[in-house]
Amino acid sequence: MGLAVKLFVAFCIGVGVMAGVQSVGLVSLKQYLQSDAARASAHLPQPKPLPTFDASKLDTLFYKPPAVDMKFAQRGATANANRQIDLAIRAGQNVPRPVTVPHSPRR
Repeated sequence: MGLAVKLFVAFCIGVGVMAGVQSVGLVSLKQYLQSDAARASAHLPQPKPLPTFDASKLDTLFYKPPAVDMKFAQRGATANANRQIDLAIRAGQNVPRPVTVPHSPRR
């Protein structure tokens, strides 16, 4: 029973110390923000206006890639279609003929 009381007292002391440290930190932060040292950073220099320029001259600065020639792809697609047709024709030619018996009448 004595151990449980000691644990409870130690926990309460720890919570109290943590709350005290946080409150002291918060008070010191509030004092700093209200002091003159924090207000000095509010007087920042004013930014200069941006210079004006002519946007039409920017085209010469950027690389413009040449037009893509797609004729090789069209030839490849046509060749592929012709190859598939050729394979289909050759597959039809490879079908075995019906068995014929020599000198027998056909129906």
